[in-house]
Amino acid sequence: MAAENRCVYCGKAASAYSLISDGEERKIFLCPACYHKMFAAQEGREEKDKKVCPSCGTSPEDYRRTGLWGCPDCYRVFREELLSTLRSVQGKLRHEGKRPLAPTTDLKLVLRRIRLKEQLEQAIRDKNYAYADELTEELSKLTRQNRGA
Repeated sequence: MAAENRCVYCGKAASAYSLISDGEERKIFLCPACYHKMFAAQEGREEKDKKVCPSCGTSPEDYRRTGLWGCPDCYRVFREELLSTLRSVQGKLRHEGKRPLAPTTDLKLVLRRIRLKEQLEQAIRDKNYAYADELTEELSKLTRQNRGA
């Protein structure tokens, strides 16, 4: 297996870049953060875009270009940018879901059926067979009602 290329400055996983100096081309390995530190000023980036994730080197410009953050730490580092984007896209910061506010009759039956099955399993584990028989009968009754509806 080939050895992973490492940044010449910090030792993290890196990509190869070609540098031309005095007419001579050299290959240098840099991680995204070190690359950004070395070349951000030369690329004429604005001051606000100089903020980069210390873990992976992702910048807000990278996010705007790809729509992806580089690592979990990006969500902490760029929290304000992320919240601003969410507000503009969704209008809210809190997810409200799509389930109806009041459960429908069908949903109530399904939930009741789930609870009865859980109670039945517990009654069998507890060897409370009389109660398990009552629960089985109630489940059967619900099934018959559901077929008749």
